[in-house]
Amino acid sequence: MFNALLRTRISAFLNGIFRNSKNSKKKGPLLKIGIGLLILYMICYFVFMFGWFFYSICEPFSMANLQWFYFSMAGLVTVIFTFVFTVFSTQSLLFEAKDNDLLLAMPIPPKYILASRMTIMILMNYAFEALIFAPAGVIYIIKDQPVTALGVLFFILVFLLLPLLVMTLSCFFGWLVAIISARVRNKNTMTMILSVVFLAVYLAVFSRIQTYIQGLIQNGEAIASAIKKSVVPIYYLGTAIAKQDFLGLIFFALCCIVPFAIV
Repeated sequence: MFNALLRTRISAFLNGIFRNSKNSKKKGPLLKIGIGLLILYMICYFVFMFGWFFYSICEPFSMANLQWFYFSMAGLVTVIFTFVFTVFSTQSLLFEAKDNDLLLAMPIPPKYILASRMTIMILMNYAFEALIFAPAGVIYIIKDQPVTALGVLFFILVFLLLPLLVMTLSCFFGWLVAIISARVRNKNTMTMILSVVFLAVYLAVFSRIQTYIQGLIQNGEAIASAIKKSVVPIYYLGTAIAKQDFLGLIFFALCCIVPFAIV
């Protein structure tokens, strides 16, 4: 049952990309090629943008013996951007899906319905993480930093765990947005306004990215100290990879798994 629901969900997602929503007809080959090129462009854009960001901060942090802070920043940036790009998808897929009533009226265990939707969201989170967090690891190797097999293993484990933390935040805030939208008349307008706000914040941050990079480099130790005290899971994410800290990895895993299970 779960596999059938998951296949249906994936098919619906692909149909949304390659079919016209109004008449359900397949898009023409030229339009499909255009969509494919646009997706490829967006992938290259994100990989280059974040790769350039991590390239700018890797060496200064390494020289200051703040390798853990480099990976902490990679994790923090991944959480923020993945959350921004998936929170509204989480809201629409989990809380406001049009087929919720139909599926719940059928003899299908609700846990399978939820699990299939959560799987799609987690896969989406992994896709965004691959565009942000993975380049950080590649840049770290390119900069001739010391790399060990244990460090690579810890990096992979953190990569697998991090989307659970993002999903926790996306589910919680998606639930809040769903509650708010249920109390307003025009849901689409409210969702559009919130989307524009998120986009405006993103553009504002990106337009000053060079200034932020210089600030990070100049005040790296002070910011690292603040993160160590206030954003503890992100701190242990960095130490787990940079220092192969097993206890740090366990603590970070608990910070990802336990809240996700509760949500």
